[in-house]
Amino acid sequence: QLWTSVLLGVYGGAMFVASPICGYLADRSKSRQLPLLFGLLAMACSTIMLHLGATIWILILARFFQGLAAAVLYSAGLALLYDSVGKDRIGEAMGYITLAITAGTFMGPSLGGILYNFGKEAATFGLAYGIIGIDLVLRLLVVEKGSAKSNEGDANEPGYGTMSAAPAESNNGSDTSTEAEDRHSKVTSPTLRLLKSPRLWTAFIGWFTVAVLLAAFDSVVPLFVQTTFNYSTAGAGLIFIPLFLPNFGSPFYGRIVDTSNQAGRLVAASGFTLCLPFFVLLRLINDSSTKSQILFCVFLFLIGLGLAVCGVPTMVEVGRAVTDIEEKNPGAFGSRGATARAYGLYNCAFAAGQLIGPLWAGGVKTTLGWATMTWTLGLVSAVAGIIMGLFLGGWVGTVDWRRRQGEAETGQQVQEQEHQRLLS
Repeated sequence: QLWTSVLLGVYGGAMFVASPICGYLADRSKSRQLPLLFGLLAMACSTIMLHLGATIWILILARFFQGLAAAVLYSAGLALLYDSVGKDRIGEAMGYITLAITAGTFMGPSLGGILYNFGKEAATFGLAYGIIGIDLVLRLLVVEKGSAKSNEGDANEPGYGTMSAAPAESNNGSDTSTEAEDRHSKVTSPTLRLLKSPRLWTAFIGWFTVAVLLAAFDSVVPLFVQTTFNYSTAGAGLIFIPLFLPNFGSPFYGRIVDTSNQAGRLVAASGFTLCLPFFVLLRLINDSSTKSQILFCVFLFLIGLGLAVCGVPTMVEVGRAVTDIEEKNPGAFGSRGATARAYGLYNCAFAAGQLIGPLWAGGVKTTLGWATMTWTLGLVSAVAGIIMGLFLGGWVGTVDWRRRQGEAETGQQVQEQEHQRLLS
């Protein structure tokens, strides 16, 4: 158990430290594809080390490199998606990402246990190699937004990193707008500017809380069902299915977030609030009766629904907040933007949650018992729900509740133009 915790901690720690650096490098790179390919190759090499390692120190080093590779893939991957889709449809797209992340988190241990029972290490690591290989091929097939526009011969279109770009100007040999933007961005560090954004901090807190709650469950639930329900190792892995099932609706939750400028606030606050009573009710599960097992699965499903709903709005908010900063302060992040850096910091929050969650849950369960642990997790969820309701998308007292930012003004302008045309 000790070394398992150490290996998990090394992975999370490496991802936490490396994510901001990887985000910075991804923003400075001329292509999002290069960092992604590098991350996949690093993941492949570190997985081979983990497979063939004969000492605990090699395994620790392998997990460290896996954490570095994951930092690259998360930061550059989310930035590439946001650059490609745009902020009006990003919710649905991030829904698929949330589904994939959660599926990997919960299906990985279950599939790993099943494959190990049948084919030992060869089967388990064979699945990992296969997934990395498929991902590598798909990365090579990706055509980035900037590359596609370049191939079409439209050099004036903005590339990745920003959702819009100011046209180049010249004034008797003065600097181009891109050079001016780069110079402007150096006045205030892009990373520092990101860290000063309350909207980004709210999204980080939301994603951190999701990570804490998921990691807490991941660390204590298997042992709990083994000791309380007398489940086997396979059964302890399959118990996560009810928690995972609601994530299949993540693209739908994303569509809801896309429909309104402030829908993400309502969705995230509702999700965390939904979790509260069912975390508390888990304290009632204290025997191996059929009724307790059914209730346990029902509670897990409803908690999974709440957490699945919470993830998408925070992902979307990161990209929207960066875009709004750029629109209000042209050139704030230079010509390459800061989307990857923002998602790198976002990934830091998730990594921190993965580190703290098991420590919190394991420590409270060991010292104060299962019942106390469950209501403390419910309290964490409730606090996060309040924060999301008040601050996600901006302070609730100053927000614009119209359908989309700028959409109402555009509609009014069109109506006024049509009215003027009819009068003329």
